Amino acid sequence: MKRRARWGASLAGAALLAGGVVAGTTATAQAATVTNRLTIKVCATGNYTAYAKIVGDGNNTDLTHVKAGSCFSDNIILTGTGSYDLWLFGLYNTTHKGFDVVAGGGPAGGGWNTGKVREIDFWTGGTTTAPGWSANVVLS
Repeated sequence: MKRRARWGASLAGAALLAGGVVAGTTATAQAATVTNRLTIKVCATGNYTAYAKIVGDGNNTDLTHVKAGSCFSDNIILTGTGSYDLWLFGLYNTTHKGFDVVAGGGPAGGGWNTGKVREIDFWTGGTTTAPGWSANVVLS
């Protein structure tokens, strides 16, 4: 089953995606451990380098930096039943300092590791002064 969700850089979109679309539930985590190979794809369609970071469920990982005009996929193994957040960042072209792609600095997605989410694709766009993003969630 494939779901496509599109949001600009808005807190409402981030809250909706973080609130359960990605994981399928916001209920308490199951007692059993869930092993889930999660593919996170980042396509940088804006004028800046972009990357994702996953935090939670035993992870604190910066994923591969993706240059403007290209895509890259990383595989993450989630091995618990805890929650995780996915953050999107961009790099300024001259200073290479990071900035939040999502307005207000919130996560772009996340939820509980239920093993039901197989892949999350992110597209970052716009410019360093007006970034935007969208997401595609692929369920098992």
